[in-house]
Amino acid sequence: MARAYELALAPDTTFAAFAREQLPRLVYHLESTGVHLPRAPGVVICLFAGDELHFLQAGEFIAAVCAELGQTPEELVRLYGTGELRTAVRLRPSLALGSGEEKS
Repeated sequence: MARAYELALAPDTTFAAFAREQLPRLVYHLESTGVHLPRAPGVVICLFAGDELHFLQAGEFIAAVCAELGQTPEELVRLYGTGELRTAVRLRPSLALGSGEEKS
């Protein structure tokens, strides 16, 4: 199963503008739909850049963006993700409480 994420950029869009305006939305969308970075499996980025259309695997696209920004996918998730934990919360071990009956 695959899904597409459409990204339309004006011909004069700079990488800095993309990183500031579009990247946070992309990362949030991927994380909120359960498609986690860095691989983002099953997602194709349909990138409309001016008159050109590019089809890119989301994981490869994120890797290239991270290399250009000097950040890791984990940093992008921390900055722009949903803030939800990906694993169950691990609680401290429970206290060994008595049964409530007093010993005499």
